[in-house]
Amino acid sequence: MNAGLGVVFAGLLVVALVGLAAKSSAASAATTTTSSSSSSSSSSSSPSGPAPAGSQKQQVQQVAAQFGLSPQTLWGVYGTESSFGSNPSTSSAGAQGPFQFLPSTFASYGHGDIQNFTDALTAAANYLKHLGANSNPNSPQTFTALNNYNGNGGGTSITSYVSSVLHLGSGF
Repeated sequence: MNAGLGVVFAGLLVVALVGLAAKSSAASAATTTTSSSSSSSSSSSSPSGPAPAGSQKQQVQQVAAQFGLSPQTLWGVYGTESSFGSNPSTSSAGAQGPFQFLPSTFASYGHGDIQNFTDALTAAANYLKHLGANSNPNSPQTFTALNNYNGNGGGTSITSYVSSVLHLGSGF
């Protein structure tokens, strides 16, 4: 009986150590700042980026709640895609505005002005929700949605884009 308990304990210890290693690896990847895709150009040294207008954070909070998303995810996309609005210029792929939408994608998931923060925020939330994102910024579903938002096909992987969104979103 003692040998049986020892085997069970050893098995539980291995499971616990594997779980800790996976969490440590994910946390390490999430805090590593890497360059994002060619459609975005974020190199902010601070997770929160420039001091945002309070109304932007309030809008992110409200829209995230409306769509059942994490505000950190939306804030991280905003930071990654346009350096928190300081670089909303058109990308080489034709993406525009603070959340860097292709006009055709914006037309499908939003309305109004692609350059307007509120309109683009709502479209981004709608699009991310459609892609499967949820209220957990670290879920595989949110990773897949972010990779699809970026068009890199990374699936549930923590790509450089996902890592950037997680890092910049942590400043929310």
